[in-house]
Amino acid sequence: MKDRLKMEIVKTAKVLLNEGKDLRHITMQLIAKRMDITAPTLYHYFKGKEEIIHLSLELIADELLETFEKPFPASMNAEMRLKMHIVTLMTYLYKNIDSFSLIFSDSGIGYWGSGEIKVTEKIKKFRGLLEEQVRAFLQSEKLSYDPLKATYMLISIMMGSLRYYKSQRIKGADIGKEAEEVFAFFINGLRKA
Repeated sequence: MKDRLKMEIVKTAKVLLNEGKDLRHITMQLIAKRMDITAPTLYHYFKGKEEIIHLSLELIADELLETFEKPFPASMNAEMRLKMHIVTLMTYLYKNIDSFSLIFSDSGIGYWGSGEIKVTEKIKKFRGLLEEQVRAFLQSEKLSYDPLKATYMLISIMMGSLRYYKSQRIKGADIGKEAEEVFAFFINGLRKA
């Protein structure tokens, strides 16, 4: 029961992040109210809001890492592997854009008040796995571009595309089509550089 409630608290914070709540507005009282429990109950399980937010970001990182666990056939070329990762990531991002934005904003570190959220090892691992796919694609296309910079460009393009859908309140985005457009925009940008 104790572990289950603790996980529900973390998941509730994740939901609040995905609703686009600013970190300053996610309070222990808000989390408790959302769960229909008291704030002192939260303090029984956690030192403070920072710990809950950190664990919710870890949960997001676990979900992101899962997107890289699906193996692709060895015969699949680097371009197709990268496209498949883009589709998988955009499908995830479509539902989790705000929490994902938090992870990658301000070099991956969000500050508020006296607390801070730091990039976790899992988030670094996710970025590294995506960077590996981008590097393999750049090498296959013989494009001399910094893989890390290209990775952040790709993340920005994906997020921008999905933010458009969210801002226009467009439901049921065709993620496959959108991923193709993101990939084309990404490639055109690299080739023009």
